[in-house]
Amino acid sequence: MSSHKRTHPDIPSETPGRTSPVKRARTDSNHDPSCNDTACPGCAAGELEIDFGSEAPKSASELYREALDERDNGRGVPLSPDESRDSDAEDQEAIFAKRRKVTGLFEMAVSAFEAELEAHEAKGMAAAGSSSASGSSRHPPASSLETRIMFASLLVDFGVYLPLRSMIDRGVDMYLSCVAEAEAEGSGAMAPVFVGLGRARMESLIVKCRGEDKVLDDVEEDSGDEEDAREREDEKAALKSAVEEARRGLSFVEGEKEKYARECLLLATLFKDYAAFQRRRERRKRSPDTLLLSLDTALSLISAAAAAHPEALEENPLNVGMWGSCLFHLADHRKNIERDEARELARDANEKLRVAAARAATTTTGSQVDTPSLVEILHSRAQTCMLLSTIEETSEAALAAFEEAERILKEAGDLDPDNEEIQAQLDTIAELNEEENMVGGSGDYDSDDDSWEDEHEEEEDDE
Repeated sequence: MSSHKRTHPDIPSETPGRTSPVKRARTDSNHDPSCNDTACPGCAAGELEIDFGSEAPKSASELYREALDERDNGRGVPLSPDESRDSDAEDQEAIFAKRRKVTGLFEMAVSAFEAELEAHEAKGMAAAGSSSASGSSRHPPASSLETRIMFASLLVDFGVYLPLRSMIDRGVDMYLSCVAEAEAEGSGAMAPVFVGLGRARMESLIVKCRGEDKVLDDVEEDSGDEEDAREREDEKAALKSAVEEARRGLSFVEGEKEKYARECLLLATLFKDYAAFQRRRERRKRSPDTLLLSLDTALSLISAAAAAHPEALEENPLNVGMWGSCLFHLADHRKNIERDEARELARDANEKLRVAAARAATTTTGSQVDTPSLVEILHSRAQTCMLLSTIEETSEAALAAFEEAERILKEAGDLDPDNEEIQAQLDTIAELNEEENMVGGSGDYDSDDDSWEDEHEEEEDDE
């Protein structure tokens, strides 16, 4: 239940009267040779040109806002291989054109921030020289803290969008450069710096995991136990820093209940996403310590948000679904360590996901139900019921949980028939039912049957 649209920094609104990006006029050099429209002023395949006319160029913050608005207005993310096969050339070109547009706006915003900071630094150096000549001890003005915080946020957003971890890490460094000045200024600057820093570290870890996820099926050379251990320790240190920095930043907005709850939930999403990736990783890259720390942090942040501003969970079914999903991941981790605890966690997760699904089915955007969100929640609940079918105390309860998982998966599959993961799990259930029928169809379900579980989801007993 994640998205690249996680946060919007406080950016000044666009100045009225500014012009918007336009396509470069048609020329032989930029026109798509496959276009037969004689009236076409310039294809989407051509570069974008920002025409400001006689007005001054937009500020860095205005370009950043425009990049975020364009990113969030429809789809501007790459197609998966399956979507590419199912989409026609026109749809793909429209998505690629939008992505080029968003990327171009982000790049212009980065350049504008760099120019602003360089100009500020040059002005400071000139002031320092003047002070030295006059014998004054006045220190040169530092770059605007607000500008550098906003620039750090931009680097993180741009890095997540690409995705490019080095860009996000550049945002981490920019936030770190703001710490001393934020501490000098006091609480007003502490929250955005430390919450932003915690968020940036988590986004960096998640992009790293996503990169591993894409090549999981490739044949990779073993990097060696020592290198793997060092990598796990580095990740654990980054995770601990993110937890400490996020909590420190949140402490400065705890009195603003609504804002505090919103920030808690945004951060909880990141810790939950990292935990989910952690469970799918190769065993040599996994760490029970980081998994538990990320899950515990996500759950404590969700609980804090619920206590501070309950409406924050009630307004968005995905927030309740995230709560249930975290409980499911924790139960699945604990199933081979403490079965009774895992069973209670899974039951709690199932109830929260049931509530979330009911709300999602009646929550509309415009006049439409948010089907992707509903499918996500249903899928999580089906997985939770399937887990319960392996840890319930009686065969009757296990069979009921199995049948409920099958029913919910079919509902999710009907809503999203192109979802390969759901269809694969339905095929697995069909195979299990066929095997049951072949051996006599006694109706007894073996709650210790682990044939459903994926090898990457298993946890060692000694963890």
